[in-house]
Amino acid sequence: MGPEKHQPQRVAAMATFLTISMLTVAAVPAGAATHRTTPQRRAAVRAALMRSVRSHPGVVGTHAFARRAALVNFKLPITVRLRQGANPALTNLNRATVDLGASLGQRDIALGGHLPAELTFHDSFDGGALGNVEITLLPGGDLTTNAIPLLWNEQVSSTPGTQWYDAGNPAGNPGCGSFVNAGAVPSIGTATTTVGRTLESPLATAGVHGVPYFLTHADADAFAATGNTGLVAGSVEQFPGADDVSLLRTDRAVGDPNGLGPDVDPFPYSSASRPAGLPPAPNARDAVLRTAPLHLAIAVPGTEFAEQGPSPAQDGLGPQGSMNIVIGKSGGSANLFGKIPGKDTQIEITANFATKITSILREVDPDVGGLVAGQAYNSRSFNCRQFWSGSVQNYLNDITLVGSLRIAPGITPDGHLRIAKASLASDDPWDVSLAACLLPYSAFSATTGVPVVPADEFTGQSSTGASATNPQPTGVLCNAPPAAQLTAASVPGLGPLPNSVHANTDGSQVSVAGTITVPQIEADILIGDTQ
Repeated sequence: MGPEKHQPQRVAAMATFLTISMLTVAAVPAGAATHRTTPQRRAAVRAALMRSVRSHPGVVGTHAFARRAALVNFKLPITVRLRQGANPALTNLNRATVDLGASLGQRDIALGGHLPAELTFHDSFDGGALGNVEITLLPGGDLTTNAIPLLWNEQVSSTPGTQWYDAGNPAGNPGCGSFVNAGAVPSIGTATTTVGRTLESPLATAGVHGVPYFLTHADADAFAATGNTGLVAGSVEQFPGADDVSLLRTDRAVGDPNGLGPDVDPFPYSSASRPAGLPPAPNARDAVLRTAPLHLAIAVPGTEFAEQGPSPAQDGLGPQGSMNIVIGKSGGSANLFGKIPGKDTQIEITANFATKITSILREVDPDVGGLVAGQAYNSRSFNCRQFWSGSVQNYLNDITLVGSLRIAPGITPDGHLRIAKASLASDDPWDVSLAACLLPYSAFSATTGVPVVPADEFTGQSSTGASATNPQPTGVLCNAPPAAQLTAASVPGLGPLPNSVHANTDGSQVSVAGTITVPQIEADILIGDTQ
């Protein structure tokens, strides 16, 4: 009888246990079951998600996709590409502003290019919110700028009536205002007529066209003292070609060494801020020191940048006399459906960029020196010409951008799948240390070997089309021995400064502190690595 009396109690206890078990199972989130699936099953789900994105890019913006992707930590490879518009020179809205202080002023810089990245969907049951994604900016990519003007000389163009042939003449009006291809005339009477065009000087009235040369240094010196054209042995063409000052311009396009951005005035305020007696505001033609277009790539995390000089982890010289830094990871987070929980923005990313800065210099008003037959062209012949410098490795670290994201599926004109558009701006200005070379390494205009008088000084010049340029030097440090043409013209290297407190400081480069802000970036978020 005893066991039979306890039977209802055992049944009730079993019912209670089953009820609790069912409630417990019901309380387990759907994601927890997914975490117990096999790797093969998770891989199959990720593959299915990728197929759906490629077929219907807008699916990324649905709650159902976000839930499913979060349960398997789905990674979506993307490319962040800046929108240039139909006519980048006018329609490119992407820009940054660099403030170089009271003496150098501000620069407005246009931006373009792309960066590789990944979106990772994280399980909302692990503490996130639905639609949260992690953004990882991968090392590499290419954000491109315009050429950035650093120094101007109003003699080049702003001063009225400057003449290239008055170099070294205190009684003349030296400068480069007339150093334009449009001013060339047929090169009749010159020793070589490869281009068939030459700039003229007052010597043309005496029958000497182009640039005169002499049989000896003594004849060249005597001509400089007397102007006796009977000492002239002949003349060579003087054609600006790629060094034409009128080729420099302002617009919003990127990647062209002759494009100086949307505004070259270093002090873009009111006219009242330029008191009477100061030089006129420079124009693009007046730039005598500018950078080549910068190509910024996401730096490899963990890179140690020894800013004060070479180190095993550094390719080239950095800004001299500053501290070491370690590059961190680039990336951040976003929410597809609204603001990031706890923040007032939808996207927040931090980027660390590496870029090599190469300078372009223009010579203005050199000392007088005649050309001598059979010898290399000297520095006097480089008047108004441009030169490439070596490069300085620079890093821009901890750049934080915030903004908004719009799911905007579509196909770009070049056939890429777009899933979204992003609008970004810097949350605060950030301080940077920038360095650029001051020594010429090679001529800007194309040349071969070491031309000697009266052979052509530059090759690749054309009076009917664009003249060729020497390629931008790569892997060349500041103060490296210059190219053969400049070596023959006695361009010297520089030794370390005496009693310098900083190793490797030789004056071959300039380092400046600046503050950068990014007012606007408009980007397409494309599926896959599109570059």
